[in-house]
Parts: sequence; structure tokens; C-alpha cells
Amino acid sequence: MVPAALRSVTFLTNAIVLICFIWVYTWLNRDATLPLIRRWRLPLTILLTVAFLIFFHASSLLNIANQDYPVGYGWTYLNFQIITVYFALLATHRPAMLLTLEVVVGTWFIWMSGGAWSGVIGLTLLALAVVYLGRRILTASATLYMGFGVMFALPFFFINWIKLGGIDVGWGPQFGYLVLLYLMLWAVTRYLQRRAAREAKLAHDAAVDAMTGLNNFASFDRDLQAAYRRFQATGEQYALFTFDIDHFKAINDRYGHLAGNAVLTTVGTTTRQKTRASAFNAKTYRTGGEEFSILFFAIDDDRNRALAFSRDLADTIAALAFDFATPPIHVTISLGEDRIQATDQNYLDLYRRADAYLYGAKHSGRDALTVRGELHRRAHA
Repeated sequence: MVPAALRSVTFLTNAIVLICFIWVYTWLNRDATLPLIRRWRLPLTILLTVAFLIFFHASSLLNIANQDYPVGYGWTYLNFQIITVYFALLATHRPAMLLTLEVVVGTWFIWMSGGAWSGVIGLTLLALAVVYLGRRILTASATLYMGFGVMFALPFFFINWIKLGGIDVGWGPQFGYLVLLYLMLWAVTRYLQRRAAREAKLAHDAAVDAMTGLNNFASFDRDLQAAYRRFQATGEQYALFTFDIDHFKAINDRYGHLAGNAVLTTVGTTTRQKTRASAFNAKTYRTGGEEFSILFFAIDDDRNRALAFSRDLADTIAALAFDFATPPIHVTISLGEDRIQATDQNYLDLYRRADAYLYGAKHSGRDALTVRGELHRRAHA
């Protein structure tokens, strides 16, 4: 049996190595921003995982050769290989990682068993798929995480035990260190989940207007730049609709800011619903106080369709009734629309045109639409 001191030292040193693996794995999948790494993120993550499995196996063989316990010593490293596989399956959402680990683990099991115990091999490969597919459930409960993790390790122990002739490797310490590793992995997993949740909330708050729930101007600016880059690279057409609420200041002055906020929120929700119902991929933004914008991506160059959408949106908003006054009041919008043009020199040229068309509609008496430079009055019922 391997002395406790030797097991403890090996456990601590390899625990540090395992933490380094988790940190690099997380960095590759979440924090790396270099274009080359982002492009090759998946193969790099798979290569890292396989490399660490090989590292732990090679460390086991090399240390066995230099110890007085040539049979049992390698079991100290087996726990770390199991944890590496378990973590990689729980931390990924890529089927390629599952397929890679199925091949690696399946090959290792066949080599260890000489092709025998096919039932155990099959159950192990099924367990890998269960961990991958059930990762959200497993990482939501410490009991499931730990319990399934221990069961997940049993086939690895069994095949290794068969390979080594059923030796006594000190099952108490072996399972004890495995549980410690799962506890450590659970703590790290929860920390990473909380950090990801905080980062997602910060990213959401930075991109979304708090009042209306629409994307804010910073998000609009980024998306407008990205659309312009795609247009330059692929010729993908896109269109911009921008509008504001007519006489909005008068609503605030007469009925108060709570009434104004209700108008903004309702108009924003209505606009988002209309864009989601359209035939094209689109995003809706609040780009100023009472100003809203819509970006339509991968469009057909169809002036009539743009005009029809503009009329429908304006009519829908005009039909809204706000009951903070008696009788309920209605609001109208002034809108400007245009599409990207080959002569545009930068991503803001389209925005400047649409904004100029918007103000042209306002200066014409409001409750009007300027689509591709042509002024249209909204038809009143």
C-alpha cells in the first residue's frame, strides 16, 4: 500500500496542476480575446484536455518507475484523470468535446481490458454522454454533482483494478481523495458560475436600456459597425429605421415624467413586437430620450416593403391609448429610413441619412415618414 505521506504530497501537487488546467480551460473558453485564439478556441480546448489526460498518465508511469510501489502508486493519478474528464464534460457545450472524450476514454478502456468487459465500456461511454447532456442539472445541485461524480469514477476504478490483477490499492484513501477532488471541483464550478452570472449581468446592463428593455445606444453603435464590416466583406445589405415620438416633451410637461416613462416603455415594447414579427432578422434600440432605431439585417432592396413596415409601425403606435389622461391620449411618430449604399465611406453615413430624414419628417409637420428620401404622410382613418 502506498504510504499516506506519499499520497498526500502527490495529491497536493497534482491538485495545483488540476487548478491550472481549469484556469487555462476557462480562459480559452471565456476570457481569451486574441483573434487567433478565438478562431481556434474549440480545437485548442480539446487539445488542452487531451494533453492533460496524457500528462497525468505519463506522470503516473514515470513516477511508478521511480518508486518502491510500482503497482499501487499509479492509482493516485487516476483520480485526476477522472476529474479532468468530468470537468471538461460539464464545462463545455460543444459536441466535439464529448466525441473526443468518448474516443479517448473508449480507447483507454479497450487497451486496459484487452477488449473484454464490453458492457462496462459501453456503460462508461453512456455515462460520459449523460454528464454532457445533463450538465445543467448536475451543476445545479451539490448532491447530484458529487453523487453522480463518484458513480462516474467506478468503471475507471474497476477496469484499472482488473488490469492490475485485483490488488489492494488502499480503497479508503483512494475514495477519500476522490471526494476531496470533487469538493474542490464543485467549489471552483460554483465560483465560475457566479462569476459568469455577474459578467453576464454587467454585459446586459451595459447593452440594454433599463427603462424599455431595448438595446441601448452603445449596443446600437457596435451593431452598426459590425453590419458595415459585413457589408464591406460580403455585400450583405442592411437598413436603418429611426424615429422619435412627436411632442414628447409636452407629455412630460403636462402629465409628468411617470406618464412619459409609460409612453416610452409601451412604444418600445410595441416596436420590438413589430420587428420580431417581420421576415428579417432585426434588433430594436432606444438611441436617445424619445428616439428609437431598428436595424434590419440581410434585407432585400425593396422600397415598398420598407414603406409598408414604416406605415404599419406608425399606425400601430398611433393606435395605442394611454389612460393617464381623460380621455386617453394617443401619440404619433416621425420616422426616417434608408439602407446602406456602396458610396458610404463609414458606418455612420447611413445613420446620418436616416437621422436627417427623421428631422425632415418632423419639420414637415410631424406624423410623417421619410423612406429612402421620399416623404410620406401617414394615412388617417
